[in-house]
Amino acid sequence: MRRNAHLPTLLALAAGYFVVGIASMSVIGLSVPLTVDLGMPASAVGGLVTAFAITYALAAPAMQIVFGAH
Repeated sequence: MRRNAHLPTLLALAAGYFVVGIASMSVIGLSVPLTVDLGMPASAVGGLVTAFAITYALAAPAMQIVFGAH
């Protein structure tokens, strides 16, 4: 097997995780408008972002195990 056979796949996976990570953290810049529009404290909006991050951190490896096994 060639040494770099999986390199394109790994780069695509890394790019996908990067895009999802950036998208999940970009909501922090919208926290002030979210608190005003939703009428909730900033700590609650931060809690929602934290809940998403924890879910993503746990689900990403689990999906790899579930769907990556052949």
